[in-house]
Amino acid sequence: MTAELHDAVWEAVPAGAVPERFALRRAFLLGRVEPGATVLDLGCGAGEFSAELLAAGATPIAVDV
Repeated sequence: MTAELHDAVWEAVPAGAVPERFALRRAFLLGRVEPGATVLDLGCGAGEFSAELLAAGATPIAVDV
């Protein structure tokens, strides 16, 4: 059941969708994380914020269902 729900949720996401207020939230996040930091991205979805953390020199640990 969980796998079916997970698949249904992701199938409903339009191609090219980005997280709500992505630029504002990214700026907030990156303003508080130093290069070299390890950051847990719990509920990472498709990993957009984890990718930004990695590009900024942090080490993200991305976890989602």
